[in-house]
Amino acid sequence: MFHLALKDRKILAEQMPGRFPMDKAGQNPRRIITEEEYARLLDHALGDDFRDLMICAWESAMRSSEISSLTAGQVHLDIPHISGAVLDYIDLGIFDTKTQTRRTVPVFARFKEVLARRLQGKGPEDTVFTTAEGMTFTTTTICNRLDRACRRAKVPYGDRTLNAKGERVGIVFHCFRHTRTTRWVEAGFSDGDHPESDRARLSGSLPYLR
Repeated sequence: MFHLALKDRKILAEQMPGRFPMDKAGQNPRRIITEEEYARLLDHALGDDFRDLMICAWESAMRSSEISSLTAGQVHLDIPHISGAVLDYIDLGIFDTKTQTRRTVPVFARFKEVLARRLQGKGPEDTVFTTAEGMTFTTTTICNRLDRACRRAKVPYGDRTLNAKGERVGIVFHCFRHTRTTRWVEAGFSDGDHPESDRARLSGSLPYLR
């Protein structure tokens, strides 16, 4: 059963029977954020700027560094394609990703509304996600904002505490990415940075994506 589940990509190779699943650092993987927790976090986000940033993380599985450095020129909305389809996507180049591989991020309805609103009046080099004061988000700023939102929403923050099953109790910002990629895997796509075939299936634009 273990080998069948592994073959079907339902579990990771590290998830041997009788052991807690371990990530590459030898620690238990970050936990999934539930839909109810996500809704509470949005309700208790301090400002529309951070609420928009959380929507981006939840919908796109982008890393915090990718979101904070995202520029208007990387966002492509309502792009006509020869097939007749209209494409919405974010184009991350090799210098934009942690793994130094190009990645096309599909943009869906709620995320598109956020991007369209935030792109108004911005030039190609302008940062999409900024604070209400116009400052660029940093890793520290994002962590502090999420910590405060979690306390207001009564969602445990941090990933050091484990429960009796060895599972992490709290969340960190990377949990947004972990949650979205997990959902994509459950839907039959690849995990991590999606292969080209998966990007095409996610966006419905096979002729365009390469």
